[in-house]
Amino acid sequence: MQLRHAIVAYKAGHDLSHKWAVRCAQELEVLGCRVLLGPTGAKDNPYPVFLASAVEPIDLAIVLGGMGRCWGPHDTWLQREFPFWR
Repeated sequence: MQLRHAIVAYKAGHDLSHKWAVRCAQELEVLGCRVLLGPTGAKDNPYPVFLASAVEPIDLAIVLGGMGRCWGPHDTWLQREFPFWR
C-alpha cells in the first residue's frame, strides 16, 4: 500500500491527543504522505473539510479518541462510499 494522502483527527482541547496527532502527521510526512490534521469534538467536525480538501483519495485515517470520535468519520465516509473498519 502506498500512502499518499492521510488524515489525522484528535480530541479537541486535549493536549496529549494533539501532541500525538502532530507526531503521527510528522512521521507520515517524512514518508512523503500529504497529511490533513484537525480536531474533533462537540463543536468541531473536520471530516467534511478533510473530504473537500482532499486532492487525492484518502489512503489512511488516524482518529485519536474514543468510539464517539470514530462515528463522525464513519457517518461522513459512508456517504462517500469509503471503506471503514472499526
